[in-house]
Amino acid sequence: MSLKLTKSKLRQIIVEEYQKLIDNPIVVLKKRLNELHLMYKAENYDALTELVENPHEIRRLAIMIGDVDEYLTDKRRPSDYRYEKDALELMELGRPVVHLSDGGYSRLTLAYDTPKLFWIDRGLFTPKVVKRWDQIMGN
Repeated sequence: MSLKLTKSKLRQIIVEEYQKLIDNPIVVLKKRLNELHLMYKAENYDALTELVENPHEIRRLAIMIGDVDEYLTDKRRPSDYRYEKDALELMELGRPVVHLSDGGYSRLTLAYDTPKLFWIDRGLFTPKVVKRWDQIMGN
């Protein structure tokens, strides 16, 4: 049995795989953190202040953080309160350490005042989480 791919089928596969990548919660959060970083770097503090004071923006960021948690661990906190607290701390120029929901010691540190927008402590993560992280972010 030979496997033949037409150009259109190959194109479709590439588009589908690309769409999975850009829809990935890690990529979505990274994009938003990069947008915030660019505002910070441009010293656009008025816009950042508006975002900090906007509960919809805090909620949106909290959902993104929860989506990353769920993608990495297959679990999500029963309440978004902690994600919202992490999002608010981040928006106020803190560097929240998000405790993920895998039942271990997995932590994700977030920032936008530095070009390195987020990172994990590999020594504390479960192998599954590290594998999922590496699939998107690399080593």
